[in-house]
Amino acid sequence: MGKAQAYNLIADFNQKRSDEKFSEAEALHRKIKTRRLKSAVHKTRYEEATKEAATKQNDWTLSYKKWDNWEDEEEFHQAEMADKEKLEKLANRRPIGGCSGDHAAERKIYEMSVKDQLDACADFRDEGNDFFKEGQLYRALDRYEMIATYAVYSFPETKEDQEMLDYLRLCGCLNKASCYLKLQQWADVHPCIYEALRIDPKSAKAHFRQAKAYRKQNKFTKAKASLKIASELAPQDFAIVRERYLLQNQIRTYNRDVSDMGKAMLNQELFGDERKKQAKKRSNRAGSFRS
Repeated sequence: MGKAQAYNLIADFNQKRSDEKFSEAEALHRKIKTRRLKSAVHKTRYEEATKEAATKQNDWTLSYKKWDNWEDEEEFHQAEMADKEKLEKLANRRPIGGCSGDHAAERKIYEMSVKDQLDACADFRDEGNDFFKEGQLYRALDRYEMIATYAVYSFPETKEDQEMLDYLRLCGCLNKASCYLKLQQWADVHPCIYEALRIDPKSAKAHFRQAKAYRKQNKFTKAKASLKIASELAPQDFAIVRERYLLQNQIRTYNRDVSDMGKAMLNQELFGDERKKQAKKRSNRAGSFRS
């Protein structure tokens, strides 16, 4: 496939995705508007039924009419917030490769030689690493994301160039995962790791960072599975050995806390009433002494 043909395919894909994005956003806006109208109608009918029930107390059918029009405000707000989040994600959705939709910028990347593309990706990796060391994690993420952007428009013709591109893509994915771990955004780690494992299923670093994210989310079974693979791939790696110790310790602590919580709830249920009675007796005695 030539570069011009690839460019046209991706441009068509982005146009189709943009149309789908508009249609989806329009549907969400209609959904929110319809929900608000229904909510207003339910509220009006509920108020009318309440007033009618107050004037006709002997008509038991009015109670059913009243509650048929009752609406849980919490459920309404949750649904509203969920749709607003979807709209926000749609607004932030970027075209394939991470470009802003400026096809001139895409063409500029296409027209670069493979060597220049690889050099640019290596520079993005190095700049990202420098930002990471300085604690500027969002700038580091931006540089690592640029590697993925350039990779979409790169078509190596030799095995060596393809291997170098895959290596740089892998570095970008793994380093993005490290940034999200530092930012404590555990859920964002997993897409980076999935992409890294598509490139290299035997990456010990990928399985290790995945295990760490799962541990932080208290998903211990998945953390064990990922850590087991990482240990098999790099049994002497100190970070992996340390992560195994941290996981075992956290599981023990978690189980102990759950057990203590269960005992506390059980004691409260069994002896709560008795303690209240004893406290009331002590209070009554203290009142009698004061009098």
